Amino acid sequence: MGCGGRCCMEYIVSLSAMDVRRIAENTKFSPEFFADFTPVDEMESRCQDVRIDGKYFYMTLRRDERGCCVLSKLEGDDIKCMVHGFHPLVCRIYPFTEYEGEVVHRRKFRCESKWQLDLETKDRIKATLEQRDEEIRRFNKIAREWNGRGGGGRKEFLSFIL
Repeated sequence: MGCGGRCCMEYIVSLSAMDVRRIAENTKFSPEFFADFTPVDEMESRCQDVRIDGKYFYMTLRRDERGCCVLSKLEGDDIKCMVHGFHPLVCRIYPFTEYEGEVVHRRKFRCESKWQLDLETKDRIKATLEQRDEEIRRFNKIAREWNGRGGGGRKEFLSFIL
């Protein structure tokens, strides 16, 4: 199913420490290449903000000059993920979300394809949502520890979470 990958241009994708580890350990990409820090007033996130050089940011996927995730490449008219299988959990869940305990399609999403929400997909997404929630809890604890130490620079934070 070709989705076109338009979500890679539409959304700022927040990262957890575990997302960064997964990508760094299983690909040739370094965290300095793909991780960025977006000011807290430019987005919302369930992840804890982190103190970098005295200001607060969310850790996010870096975007290239096209405004697209740097871990993607253009193939014809489609945008393809270069780290599929190790991509952030939020990307694995999209275009679904959880509402009142049920897995549902997001109200607004950018997919060109119609994603089927059969029982197998619901079970897979539900398990990924649970994993995401646990990883966010773990990341938030790490980020609070970092912030409690007074923060530091980008490279120092990336080393801290690895």
